[in-house]
Amino acid sequence: MNTDTPNQDKLQVQAQSLIDASQFSSIEWQLVQNGNILSQGLVSTPEATASIASPIYRIYSMTKPIVSLVAVQLMAEKKLKLSDQVKQFIPALGSVQVDSGNGKHEALATPISIEHLLTHTAGFSYDFLPNCAVAERYREADISGGANKSLAEVIGLLTTMPLASQPGAQWRYSVATDVLAHVLENVTGMALPDLLNARVFKPLGMNDTAFYVPAEKLDRLLPMYGSRELGQVMVESDQPNTLNEMDVESAYPHRQDSGFYRGGHGLFSTLEDYIKFMHVLKTGATPDGQTMFDTGSFDNMWANKIPDSLLPMVLGFNELGGYGWNLFGRVMQNPAQCEFKTSVGEGGWAGAASTYFWVDRDNDLSGIAMSQYLGSNPHLGALMQHAAYGMLADVG
Repeated sequence: MNTDTPNQDKLQVQAQSLIDASQFSSIEWQLVQNGNILSQGLVSTPEATASIASPIYRIYSMTKPIVSLVAVQLMAEKKLKLSDQVKQFIPALGSVQVDSGNGKHEALATPISIEHLLTHTAGFSYDFLPNCAVAERYREADISGGANKSLAEVIGLLTTMPLASQPGAQWRYSVATDVLAHVLENVTGMALPDLLNARVFKPLGMNDTAFYVPAEKLDRLLPMYGSRELGQVMVESDQPNTLNEMDVESAYPHRQDSGFYRGGHGLFSTLEDYIKFMHVLKTGATPDGQTMFDTGSFDNMWANKIPDSLLPMVLGFNELGGYGWNLFGRVMQNPAQCEFKTSVGEGGWAGAASTYFWVDRDNDLSGIAMSQYLGSNPHLGALMQHAAYGMLADVG
């Protein structure tokens, strides 16, 4: 029997139920519509230290939309084009081979383009993806599992390995944003941390977002929990979470002197900071009204780029039903195919450690949920988004 009452804060209820069940150590969230905060909070287990003000998170793949935004800026400035071939910037990627099965390789049928990188159709893979021979090669090379290599060294390794598919032939979540980040470095002559700082963090006042956590803020960095290291292969499971604390420093160091950064993950941020970035995705401008790029570039950034022939997109064991992909993340095309509540045009992305956001321009709606759990079986973001749209339906 449904015991919900009208106008109930369903995000609060959902978050608290997950905490009560010890599925997460802490959950922080915010839901904003038409400039008004509809729901926000931070709940945690009694033993957690997550009740600190403005906790800092390892946001993993929520790094990707930020890097992609800079690529869109450079395209708006005519410094880069979707059709540009990646070999213009990384020559060795012009001669990579493609895995054709049974240990055999074939030549590239079409060059890798900037659009391929932005849309995860370049043919690269990720070491945690199951049933992929190229992912096995990535695991052997410790592409994602270790932070001891520079971004340039990682790209150098990728140029010696085959692609998992021909460019444009499949949607496959991948290290493509790492490759894109190195392209951006070559285009601008700036290291990625400096580039993001100049173009995103400083203009938006994202003062707690960087590839490291300074010593004076370290007491705000949340501990990591989970069941699987980033570079380990995904395992299909219906088992609930267990709050086992993990040491992820070797793969995701917090010290500035580590020199670690990537395009696909690596940033630390707060809920407050990331909401400022989400405002740009929703409006094309900073919260104080500074335009980040022209209207045409903004509309193009949001447009789905994945043809029906490559849908549905599948990430490991998870089908992203109803979603396509634009230039920064998922974008909803057909809500009837989605397992949770959503709306046409809603888009966003997530991080491996249970961070998640969505932006719905048509409904002037933004939502974000943050925790720190690697390999979670309850999909925190989907549950919180479902609760948010359910609450809006009650109000409407």
